[in-house]
Amino acid sequence: MAVITYFQLINQAMRLDREGRPSEAYDLLTEIGERIVGNPAQILNFRYCIASKLGDKELAFELMREAIVDRGYWYGYDYLFEDDDLKLLRDSPEFKSLAEICRGREAEVKKNSRPSLKIVKNEELAPKRTKLLMALHGNGDSAALIEDYWLPCMRQGYSLAFPQSSQITFWEGYTWADLDKGRSELSVQNGIAVEPADMVVAGFSGGARLALLATMKGDVTPGGLILVAPWLPELDKWGEEIRYIGEKKIGFWILCGDQDRDCLEGSKRLSSILEKVGAQVQLDIVQDLDHDFPVDFEARLSKALEELQD
Repeated sequence: MAVITYFQLINQAMRLDREGRPSEAYDLLTEIGERIVGNPAQILNFRYCIASKLGDKELAFELMREAIVDRGYWYGYDYLFEDDDLKLLRDSPEFKSLAEICRGREAEVKKNSRPSLKIVKNEELAPKRTKLLMALHGNGDSAALIEDYWLPCMRQGYSLAFPQSSQITFWEGYTWADLDKGRSELSVQNGIAVEPADMVVAGFSGGARLALLATMKGDVTPGGLILVAPWLPELDKWGEEIRYIGEKKIGFWILCGDQDRDCLEGSKRLSSILEKVGAQVQLDIVQDLDHDFPVDFEARLSKALEELQD
């Protein structure tokens, strides 16, 4: 099998499981999971959940022990008792013991979790001109998982900022679920000296949701927004504020796969709202793409930045 990305692996496994082919999903995760750069805790979580769903209690516990005992990962305590895929395991003393280990680790990590910001400076920039692209990770992801997708921006003169949420839900899995908290963290991290016209705010999935909201509320003041597979459950509620920012001199580029069940319709509706108020907006629908970055993202991103700079 050709090498695939972490996001492609997760999407393919979830699709197989939805289609009633959990054994194939498990085999895919097992074959590819250890050979790609991603979150190994998430991959093991999918594997032990599918093993439990298939009725293989012994394998499910073997994988849970590998994740929690051998590797030191942890998962949300409440999640472990709420995921229907794990029903088979819950009455076992071993499950409760593993869950208690996770509860202790979760409490300790959350107590000490803080937002972070990684800056990658473009040393070739002229000293009086700073161009910045701030890229937000998706929910359940991390800044490290999306960094490589955005680094090519440096060829167009951008420095990069990668905020990471303080809201951690499992080992190395961060979320922007609390939007108010996410906004407050972004407003602090927006203290980078850059003119609005020279700043682009970007995000993937739940990060795109926060990027849009933070722009609507004035927490960030970019000249352009790049939203990749934006997850927009509050779109109806945000309609008026979206129209308001659409009237500002902000350029929008929205990218979504035509197979993205959760984000395609929202992407289309957001584009329509913005077009009606005369905003500069490009809607890029990618054929045969699920909830992911396309393989030619670098070329598409380069074109988007050129258009946003016009």
